[in-house]
Amino acid sequence: MALTTMKNLQQFLNRVVQGNYSRNFGMQGGIYIDDTNVHTFRAQAIKCSALSAVRFTSLKTVTGDDMTGMQLLAGDVIYGDFTEIRIDTGAVYAYSKS
Repeated sequence: MALTTMKNLQQFLNRVVQGNYSRNFGMQGGIYIDDTNVHTFRAQAIKCSALSAVRFTSLKTVTGDDMTGMQLLAGDVIYGDFTEIRIDTGAVYAYSKS
């Protein structure tokens, strides 16, 4: 009976790990943005530097939403499916979607 229980536990833990991996948050890396250039790639989250706030002079999503003008305070994170990022000052880390 103990062997069956351990096997079930192992199968359960494997499903948990696979579920976490399928979300792949942060596992694909990302880019650090501290310039005013337009960056076009797929990002699933954007984290503002802990040192300064930022304002987006361009922030667009895969569905066409335009979030230009949005501001993040130091340490804030926003989640989505972003395709274009441009900031005015400060720095952000954009986590790659794929």
